Amino acid sequence: MYYNNARSGSQNGQQPNDQAQIQTFASAFTIWEGSQKCGTFTSGTTGCTNISGSAGRLAVGAYAGSGSNSWGATFSCYKDNGRILFQQTEGTHLVWTCRSIYYCFQN
Repeated sequence: MYYNNARSGSQNGQQPNDQAQIQTFASAFTIWEGSQKCGTFTSGTTGCTNISGSAGRLAVGAYAGSGSNSWGATFSCYKDNGRILFQQTEGTHLVWTCRSIYYCFQN
């Protein structure tokens, strides 16, 4: 889970302002749909999402669920198109790519 402090901060490959690890068990991928997912950012703030179990079938831009954080902020979450948010490299080697499946804006 990644956080940018401005809506425009995730449109052109910018690195996030903060990140939270989400625990996974069976695979390296998190299944966001159908259950609450929470993670603690490096700042100490906990963020949670509640993405609808049927959100994977929604059109891009459709409302997909909600989110909240330990500061009491609430968020509305929407379906994204799998676009690349940013890539992590070491020297000239691509290590991994972060893609956006859902995005949330503070209410």
